[in-house]
Amino acid sequence: MPKLPKVIKEGVGVQNFEPVQQNFEPVQQNFEPVQQNFELVQQSFDNE
Repeated sequence: MPKLPKVIKEGVGVQNFEPVQQNFEPVQQNFEPVQQNFELVQQSFDNE
């Protein structure tokens, strides 16, 4: 893990981090179907 800037330790960066976290949630939701598709691909490889 890269070290976080000192700004976050002082509490200023935390406010800036919240919108990033909100933006990350839709990305995570989009990733779930990808993971399901990957499991199906893996199963098809196991069957061969």
